[in-house]
Amino acid sequence: MNLATHDTAFRVGQATGRDWRACAAACAEQLGADSSEHALGFLYASDLWAAELDDIVEFLRGRTGIRRWTGASGHGVIAGDREFFGEPALVAMAAELPPGSFAPIGAALPPDMPFGIVHGDARAGDLDALIAESARGDGYLVGGVILPDGGRIGVSRNEGVALTGVALSPDVAVATGLSQGCAPIGPVHEVTNCSDYVVASLDGRPALDVFKEEVGEVLSRRLEQANGYIFAALPVSGSDTGDYLVRNLLGFDAEHGMIGIGAEFQRGDRLMFCRRDRAAAISDLDRMTAILKRRLDRPPRGALYVSCLARGPNLFGADSDEIRQVQKALGPVPLVGFFANGEICHDRLYTYTGVLTLFL
Repeated sequence: MNLATHDTAFRVGQATGRDWRACAAACAEQLGADSSEHALGFLYASDLWAAELDDIVEFLRGRTGIRRWTGASGHGVIAGDREFFGEPALVAMAAELPPGSFAPIGAALPPDMPFGIVHGDARAGDLDALIAESARGDGYLVGGVILPDGGRIGVSRNEGVALTGVALSPDVAVATGLSQGCAPIGPVHEVTNCSDYVVASLDGRPALDVFKEEVGEVLSRRLEQANGYIFAALPVSGSDTGDYLVRNLLGFDAEHGMIGIGAEFQRGDRLMFCRRDRAAAISDLDRMTAILKRRLDRPPRGALYVSCLARGPNLFGADSDEIRQVQKALGPVPLVGFFANGEICHDRLYTYTGVLTLFL
C-alpha cells in the first residue's frame, strides 16, 4: 500500500517476509520510478538483513532510479501506522527535496546545512561527545543508535565512521519533537560525592538512602527488581521544558550506600530518579504531538520517527499503539522510522524516548 495519499513528493513502501529481494521489489513498486537528482531515499530494515543493506540499496537504486539513500537496520521498523517489531520487514520513503539541499554528513554539520539526520554506532565509546561535536554551533541532529550487530547507510559510503547520515539545508523545512517514556518520582538532588560512574552521596546523604526513600518500601527491600523499572535522570541544564536524560542503574553497594549509574558524574551535578510509566509515556506523546501541531502552518508532507526499542510493544502495546497514536494526532502523513538503542535529538543522546521529525 502506498501511504503517500496527499503529496507525491513523499512516498512510502513497506513489505514483510524472509526474502529481502522480494521485499525490496515490493517496496520499489510502491515507491515508483524516480530519476530526479533531488530525490533522497530513507531505508530501514530488520536487523535480519543488516549484512545485506548495501545490496538492498543497490537493488532499490536500480528499480527506482533514486541514487542517494540513508538509513539503518533495527530490531523493529515503522511505516505509516504500523510497527514491525521482531519480524523481518523492509520500509522505505522517497522524498523529493529542493536542489542542493542535502549532502552526506561529515565530522560536523556544515554551516550552510545545520540540520542532520544521523545513525550512530553503538560501539563508539565516545558517542555522546561525537554527537555534541557534530552539532556544535547552531547544528541540530535527530536520529538513533544502532545495535552493535546492526548496519547503517549514508548518502555515500562512509564506513568506519561513528555517525552516518545526511545534512539538510534550511531549504528543507522541518519541525521536531521529543517525548519521554519515563516519569520523575522525586525532586532533583545535588551530587555531593562521586567517582566516575559511582554516586556516593546526594544532598550530603548516602545516595542509596535517598534512592530507597523515593522508590518505596517494597523496592527498597528488593533492589534487584528496580532494574528495568527505575532509572536515573539527568536534568538538562538551561531547559525551559524540564528536559532530562535517562540513564540505567548499574548496581548498588548496600554496605557503603552507593549507586552505580550509566553516566559519569562530577560534584555539583544534578540527579533525580524516574520510572518507566506507560500512562506517562502516552500522555507525553500526546503533549509532544500537540505542541508540534500548534507550530505548523500547513500539514506535514512526510515524517521520520525514531523510538527506543524499550517502547513500542514493550511499553505502549502490541497493536502498533505508539505509532498509531502519532498518526492519529497528525493525520495520514507518509512516515517511516525504526526502533533504536538510543535516540539522538539536538546535541544529546537520549534513551526511552521518541523523536519525531516532520517535513513541511
